[in-house]
Amino acid sequence: MTPMLLIGILVCLGWALGFAIGVQSKRSKFPLAKGESGETLMTLQGRLLHARNMGMRLQELASGEERLQKEQKHLSRLHRLRNEVQWLLATVESQLTQRHLHNPDRLEDMLDATGKSLRLLLDAGRCPEEPWNKAFKSLHHIHKTLCLVRGIPSQKESAINTQYALFVVNNITLTQQLIELHRTELIDDVFPFSSQPFGVTAFLKNGSQREIKWSQTETES
Repeated sequence: MTPMLLIGILVCLGWALGFAIGVQSKRSKFPLAKGESGETLMTLQGRLLHARNMGMRLQELASGEERLQKEQKHLSRLHRLRNEVQWLLATVESQLTQRHLHNPDRLEDMLDATGKSLRLLLDAGRCPEEPWNKAFKSLHHIHKTLCLVRGIPSQKESAINTQYALFVVNNITLTQQLIELHRTELIDDVFPFSSQPFGVTAFLKNGSQREIKWSQTETES
């Protein structure tokens, strides 16, 4: 049973309990019916209280399961990002091992850029949901780093569409996608991401596209 279905059932249970408790409250204002004892009334009230407590516990379990699913999705994203970062670090290490084949100034720039990119990756891991205008800047730096690693020129930072500046994205997903696109050489020097009404689109050099939906419509002001 999914958390949303379980929560729906709990809502219905809450309505039923509220109705039953309301009826019971009205009954308590009137004299007991013939053959009905005070002990019977207390027993019914006890059962209603027990049902209410069980409903609250079930709701807590449903909320806990929903949180667990979110944490599992976050962990899965982190694992995919880790795999791409391992490729990045292995590529940098390979070039440093064969540094006599590469331009020393480029290697130095690459190391500086890689260090900053890794710090940005740590920030994304700690706070994955970010407004597009903030994620945009960190993704641009990581893109420039990957261009340096691949030995290709990178274009200047493009202008952000301010219409979607406060829309929220999952920075881990976008960063993982960006590194993967560089690793598979599906993009070159052009920054691939562009904001759209439904989310962020990655434009690949073969003419195809990848779409990543917004996490939220926009951040609260």
